[in-house]
Amino acid sequence: MMKPIIENFTFNDVYKFNMCYAVLNCFPRAIVKYKFYDRNKTVYPKGFADAVMEQVKLLEKLKITYWEIEGLKKKCPYVAEWFFETTLRGFKYDSSWVKVWQDDEGHLEMEFNGHWWQTILLEVQVMQIICSLYYSISGLILLAF
Repeated sequence: MMKPIIENFTFNDVYKFNMCYAVLNCFPRAIVKYKFYDRNKTVYPKGFADAVMEQVKLLEKLKITYWEIEGLKKKCPYVAEWFFETTLRGFKYDSSWVKVWQDDEGHLEMEFNGHWWQTILLEVQVMQIICSLYYSISGLILLAF
């Protein structure tokens, strides 16, 4: 079994939490389907999509902590208390919201499907998973500045 790449619920962009809140307020029942588009047309190694899905499934174990909620409240004081205490505290990722596969040439294909407010919180994590896996598998070093 792989070690999880994403170990904290709030390893995300604050903008995504704001969008989640806005969409939940304005379009709570909206169901979306959108597709990943790789502008570089990267060819990934065989089995890469399976590794991505394994990491996405590990996200299902993440739960937001008291301290993460308190930190978000400080960063987003304009967000209603119910969003933090009911929506985020009870939130669980569901790997069925994501489908990942590779075409015959090794290009990564991915679709997100589900309630818009839920899938919003998954996007950054999945992109980080792809990036981290790609660099670890290819042996390249990723530097953060």
